[in-house]
Amino acid sequence: PQRAIHGPVRLAWRPARLPPDQRQDSAVTYVALCVVSAIAKKTHLR
Repeated sequence: PQRAIHGPVRLAWRPARLPPDQRQDSAVTYVALCVVSAIAKKTHLR
């Protein structure tokens, strides 16, 4: 699973030909998804 995660992370943090704000937006979106899923997992564990 970790290798599958690495691809999207690299794409989110340095896409080839996107303008800065679009690149940052995709990175922020990806991080937000990670945080939400992490919180969801913690909530389910309790």
